[in-house]
Amino acid sequence: MKEAGQLNSKELRAVIKDLNEILPKDSRINMFGMSKVEMFQAFVSKIELIAKDEPELAEKFPENAINFYNANVSEADEEPEDKTEGTDDESEDSKEKEKKAKAEEKKKEKKKVKDKKEKEKKEPKEKKEAVERTAWGHQVTKQAGMIDLALMEGNTMEDIMEKTGLRKGRIGSHMNHLVKKKGATIAFSEEDGVYKLPEAPPAE
Repeated sequence: MKEAGQLNSKELRAVIKDLNEILPKDSRINMFGMSKVEMFQAFVSKIELIAKDEPELAEKFPENAINFYNANVSEADEEPEDKTEGTDDESEDSKEKEKKAKAEEKKKEKKKVKDKKEKEKKEPKEKKEAVERTAWGHQVTKQAGMIDLALMEGNTMEDIMEKTGLRKGRIGSHMNHLVKKKGATIAFSEEDGVYKLPEAPPAE
C-alpha cells in the first residue's frame, strides 16, 4: 500500500464519491473530518468487505474505484508468511496458520476485484436514466419535489401533508426556501386555505 504522502487527495475523494453512489446511505464513507490516510483506509476496507460479503453489489463497482484500488494496493500489503522453522510451540504454529489464511483470503478478494474489472471491459455500460425534476429544480421523487408538485396543483396544508406524507414543519420550511432562495411567490386563499405555487420560476 502506498504511503499517505504518495496518494492524490483529489483522486481519492473522487473515487470515494463514485463508490458512495452505489452504496446504501447508511454504509457510505463519510469523508467529513477525515485525514487522507483515514479516507484511504476506509476506501480499501469498504472495497474488500463488499468483494467478500456482497458479490452482487461488487458487480456495480465504478471502474475508476477498481483502477485506484489496484494501483495503490499491492501484493506487498499482504501479511508475510512466518517462515520460522524447528519450533514445537503450538501457539506459534497457530499464528503461522492464521497469517497464511489471511494472506490467502486477501488474494481471493483482490482476484474478485480484478475479475470485476475484466467483466466491465466486456460488458457495455448502462446509461444512467435522466433524473426528472420540477420546474423549480427539485427531483420529483424527493421530498422537495413532492411538495413542489402539491403546491403547483393548489392544495390546503392538510392536503399537502396527506399527499406527501410529510409534517407541517417540513413543508413550511420548504415553502420558505422557495420564497427566499428561488424567488417564488406562493399565493394563499383565505377563503378556502389553498396554497398555490406558480408553474415556473419568475423570469430573471
